[in-house]
Amino acid sequence: MTAICGLYQRDPGQNSPNALNAMLAAIEDNPHDRVETWQDGPVALGCQLRWLTPESQDEQLRLYHKELGLAITADARLDNQDELATMLRLPKESAAVMSDSELILHSYAEWGVDCPTRLLGDFAFAIWDEQAQRLFAARDFIGVRPFYYHSEAHHFLFASDMAMLLAADVPLELDLAYLSAHFRHGQNYPHETHTFYASIRKLGRAQAMTVDSSQQVKSWGYWEPTSLPEIRYADDDQYAEALGELLSQSVAARIRSDYPVGAHLSGGLDCSSVAVLAQRHLQAEGKSGLTGFSWAPPSGESNGVESNGGESNGEESNGGDAPADERQLVRLISQSEGIPIHHTAVQAEDTLAWCMRHQARYREAFFVHERVVRRQAADLGIRTILSGWGGDELISFNGRGYFADLLRQGHVRHIWRELTLRSQIHGGAVWKQAVIRSLFPNLPTWMLKRLYPSAVLDYWIDGPLSDLLLRSDFMEQLQQAEPLPRPPGEEKPSVRQQQLVLLARGHLTQRIEGWASSGRRGGIIYSYPLLDRRMVEFALGLPPEMYFKKGWKRYLFRHAMSGILPDEVRWNKSKREPALIVDRERISAERQSLILPLLQQILAAAPPTQLLELERARRVVDKRLVGDMSAQGNVMAGLSIEMLVNPKLEEVVYAQF
Repeated sequence: MTAICGLYQRDPGQNSPNALNAMLAAIEDNPHDRVETWQDGPVALGCQLRWLTPESQDEQLRLYHKELGLAITADARLDNQDELATMLRLPKESAAVMSDSELILHSYAEWGVDCPTRLLGDFAFAIWDEQAQRLFAARDFIGVRPFYYHSEAHHFLFASDMAMLLAADVPLELDLAYLSAHFRHGQNYPHETHTFYASIRKLGRAQAMTVDSSQQVKSWGYWEPTSLPEIRYADDDQYAEALGELLSQSVAARIRSDYPVGAHLSGGLDCSSVAVLAQRHLQAEGKSGLTGFSWAPPSGESNGVESNGGESNGEESNGGDAPADERQLVRLISQSEGIPIHHTAVQAEDTLAWCMRHQARYREAFFVHERVVRRQAADLGIRTILSGWGGDELISFNGRGYFADLLRQGHVRHIWRELTLRSQIHGGAVWKQAVIRSLFPNLPTWMLKRLYPSAVLDYWIDGPLSDLLLRSDFMEQLQQAEPLPRPPGEEKPSVRQQQLVLLARGHLTQRIEGWASSGRRGGIIYSYPLLDRRMVEFALGLPPEMYFKKGWKRYLFRHAMSGILPDEVRWNKSKREPALIVDRERISAERQSLILPLLQQILAAAPPTQLLELERARRVVDKRLVGDMSAQGNVMAGLSIEMLVNPKLEEVVYAQF
C-alpha cells in the first residue's frame, strides 16, 4: 500500500519547491515503513510506502529507470506478473525480482499509453517520460486506488489522498454544481470526476491521462464493459467450475502478504465465500489464519470476540430460512473453518465522530461500524481487509431484469414455471410476482408512477435544497447552480443492461474511495476479490438465466459455492441482518443524548466562519433540538460545508474526539 504524489512544473518560471514536501507531510502520521522522493527538472515524485507483500520489504523503490528514461510513483498490486513478463520478453531471473512498479515501467516502455489495458490488479500510478516530456497516469478499471489532481497554467499536482492536495495550498473554492447535486440528489451523491472543490478533480475509474507543457490535460477511458464477449459453457456445472476457479485466483492474489489478513464476515454469500477461500489458501500455505470482522454487535462476550470453538448457545440451523440472528451464520462459518470473529461494539462517540467527519475526505456512506473494524484490525497487526463489496451488482447479482426480458421475448411459460418454483421456496402469489418482475420494468416510468407508485423506487432523491444555515448569498448561488446530472437509476428490462447501470451509477467506486482514504489513516488497505477485472468480465458475459434459476436468485454463485459454504449459508433466503438493525437503533438513540452538548461545544469554540451563519446556528442549538432530526441535520450539514473551506473549524471539531 503506497500513498503517491507528485508535481509537474509546466512553467519553469513558476516554481513550487515545497509542494511535494507539504503533500507528504500531510500524511506523515499515517502508519508507513518508508518514504521515497525523486526530482529532476520540472518533475518531482514521492511515495509513502506501507509494506504488504513479501517482496515489498526487500524492495528498493526504483522511481527512476535510467535505461528506459522513465520515472514512476505507483500504488499498485499487479495480479498478472508472470503473463506480463512473458509478453515483455523479460529474462526469468530478472522478472522474478522485479517489483510491480518496475513491471509497469516496462509495460509503458513497450506499449506506451495503451499499457493499462494489459494490467490486471489494483493500481494508480504516474510516469514521467523524459523523451516525450510528458506525465502519464492511469487508474485501475474499478477505482480501487484513488487518484486526485489539481491542474492550472503553471503546474500540475496529483496525490492518492485529497488531504495531500489541500496541504499544497490549492484553492478552496467549492464546486457549486457538485455541491448542489450533493444536497439535491442525496448526500451520498457520487461523481466520476468531480469533488467538492472546483480545483480538485479525480481521474475516473478505467481512465488514463497525459499532461504536458501545452497546459492541457487529456484523459480517456481504456476499458469498455458494453463490448465484452458472451461466455457460454455446456452446462451449469461447467459455469460453476469456471466461477470457482476465478474466485479462488482472485482471493489468492489479494492475500499475498507477510502480515495478518482480515475479512468482513456477515454470514452473507459474498463475504462468506471470500473469507472461507482466503482461510483455506492461508492454511494451505502454512500461514497464520484469517481473522473475521462482523458489523453485528457482540452477543454477550465481554471483549467482543467469539472463539471459533465457542458454543452455539442452543441455536440450531433452520434449513436455509432467514435466521432470527445473522450471528448464527457467522458462528457457523467460524466453527467450520476455524476463523476467529470480532464483532463491532459501536459506541455513540464513534457515531458522533463519523457524523462530524470532513465530508470531502471521508466518503463512507452510512457504515460507521467500519471505524471500529479498522481499529480492531490495526490492534491485531492486520494490514489487509478483504471485502465482498461489489458482488450484489455483478457476479452474485439477483437477476433483476431477467423476467422483463423473457416477457419481451414471449417466454410466458418459462416465466410462470420459474416464479412458481420461487413461490414454493419463498411464498407469495405467482401472479403478483409475474406482474412486478415481468410487466413493470417494461412500462414507461410515467405510466408506472400512475398505476403503482410504490413500485418506482428511485435511487436518487430529487428535491429542493434544505435550510443549511449558510449565508443567504451563498445559498442563492447554490440555488442558481445547475446541479450535475443524476447518476443512472432507472430499472432496465435486461440483466446485462441492469448490471451496466449499476456499474455506471458510481456507488461502487464511491465507497472504495472512502474506505481507501480512511483505511490509509489506520494503516489498512481494502481488497475486493469480487471486483477483480476477470470476475467482472465473466459476470457481464454470463447468460441471464445464471442469475435466476430453479426458483433461486443468485443461482450460479450459490451453485459454485458447493463444498465451500455450508448449505445454511449457501441457501439462506434473506439478506436481512436483524442484530445489526437493532444495534443501529441503539446507536441512534444513544447519539441523541450526546449530540446537543457536542454541537454546543463546537459552536461555542468555533472561529469566525466564511459560509456558516454562526450566530443563527447557535440560536438553533440553544432551542435544545434533542429529537429534532431535521434541525440536527441542518446544523451538521452547515458545519460540514464550513469545514470544507475553514481548516480552523476542522481543528475545533476534531478536538472534541
